[in-house]
Amino acid sequence: MPLSCYSTTDPNAVNLTHVFNDLESNGSLWRGRPSDIVGCSDTRPPGPSRCVPCSSGDNIVHVVCNMAERLKLGMEALTEAIDSFNAEPTCPTLFEPSVPGGAQFPLWGVLLIVLGIFIIVSVSVFLYKKRRRILGFGRKFCRRANPADTKDRQCFHT
Repeated sequence: MPLSCYSTTDPNAVNLTHVFNDLESNGSLWRGRPSDIVGCSDTRPPGPSRCVPCSSGDNIVHVVCNMAERLKLGMEALTEAIDSFNAEPTCPTLFEPSVPGGAQFPLWGVLLIVLGIFIIVSVSVFLYKKRRRILGFGRKFCRRANPADTKDRQCFHT
């Protein structure tokens, strides 16, 4: 879905607590505290049918929405409505995860998987070799103490 963006320079916008779709009775798109509004470069894009506010400094508050349906944006700061907001042709740059799909896999998770595979392979090789020795599989290595004597042989399994 394409992102739609709005901005306001209303001084009360830094106290934003509620963003809603005025066309729906239960159209809450974001609800939070003023302390939840962080810089746009630290804000993740909103999920489907959601909005997220962010600040770009100089008391400018942006609201980025991910909406497919028609939207008549409404904003409240504590108990006052914010009416002076403008639609923007371009959105501010938001934080984008480096891994496609939005999920970052932690480094410790990768190390844990590699260590687990190493342990499984090591135990499997150990048990395979032990089983071969116990059951008598493998090559038989024989040597004679006296090459002329055909009955005096010592044999080993490898």
